[in-house]
Amino acid sequence: MNHQVWSFETVMKVMIVLSVLVYATSATNYTVGGESGWSLDSDMQTWSSNNTFHVGDTLVFLFSPIHNVVEVNEFAYNACVSSSPISIDDRTSAIITKGLKVKIVLTTRYFVCGGYCTKGLKVKIVVTASTNQEAHIPSAATTIVHQFVVNSVVSSLLSIILMNITICCKRRARRGEAPSPAPLAPEEY
Repeated sequence: MNHQVWSFETVMKVMIVLSVLVYATSATNYTVGGESGWSLDSDMQTWSSNNTFHVGDTLVFLFSPIHNVVEVNEFAYNACVSSSPISIDDRTSAIITKGLKVKIVLTTRYFVCGGYCTKGLKVKIVVTASTNQEAHIPSAATTIVHQFVVNSVVSSLLSIILMNITICCKRRARRGEAPSPAPLAPEEY
């Protein structure tokens, strides 16, 4: 049976790719306001308090052309003042399908709608530093199941690859064989 030994560089590349995949699958996309999106139909305070936000998660704002998303400081949030924004997005085309994505960092974030803040279209996002998956519970059960399945598959594949590399390297070491170069492509005639 012919076993090919992977070079250290190849193993490291595989490990980096798998690490990125595991990290990427642990982050969650949250549609702000839930199914209703960024609109007056959503109870933003209830939605926000029912979710736990972590560094690396993404907020997705889906809104109609009559709304905008303005990131403000705490004072402006409490007073519903959007005249000195940290950032603003007031796109008026394809908002419902594309949305605005905001990557979460470790700080409390405040977002308001410039025209409808006083009617309740504002949200405070409290971000926790913990990336513990047990504490990271999104509101939708399907998201939880999806994350579990993806994380399980990635973890299983990583374990299988590492086990095969270890077994192969141990066999080579017992035989005293050096790693062989990659096979050459057959010559064309």
